[in-house]
Amino acid sequence: MNFCGKFIMNNQKLYIGFYNAIKESYTKYLLFGDRSEEKLKPLHTWMGNTIKLLINKEYNVYFLNGKEVQTEGAYYPKIIDIGVVKKDITPIQKRIGFKTVFYIPNIEMAISIKFITSNFKQNANNYFENLIGECANLKAGGILFGHFVVFRDKIPYFERNGKLKGWEILEDDDIKKYIRLFEKRNFPHVPDIIGI
Repeated sequence: MNFCGKFIMNNQKLYIGFYNAIKESYTKYLLFGDRSEEKLKPLHTWMGNTIKLLINKEYNVYFLNGKEVQTEGAYYPKIIDIGVVKKDITPIQKRIGFKTVFYIPNIEMAISIKFITSNFKQNANNYFENLIGECANLKAGGILFGHFVVFRDKIPYFERNGKLKGWEILEDDDIKKYIRLFEKRNFPHVPDIIGI
């Protein structure tokens, strides 16, 4: 399956756009807080629009632009950050709790974006284990899977009461597990793409 279009993007423009999306997402995080969906919109929108430019026109790209995408995994339905879908497939609007999502049972590729803004080290193994589970569910369902994790090299650590306790400095050991995972290219629980 070939998603690549004929469009070639200037690397500098790509990096600057990505940097600006991350910067805007951090600004939204500071304004609206860690739990707000607002912090995700700039990063998801940039990633979704960039993918649209880079893939063949026979696909649509759905992302956090008012509605998330739910698809069928091998083991359970999954809400995903970005879905790449053949153009002839029409999404169905579906209500899940307080959200309305686009339900698309047959997607070609799912892309997950983890935007980590605080308390990374105490949750690092959970983030990684969730990635492996999400990947296994989608890939066993025949869906290509990409995962991007975005964090600073210096991350605030907050106490339960919201008070800043200190700063976590990321080191090579903190991301080694992602690199080791990607090196195991033939295993079914490995994303097709990993970006850190």
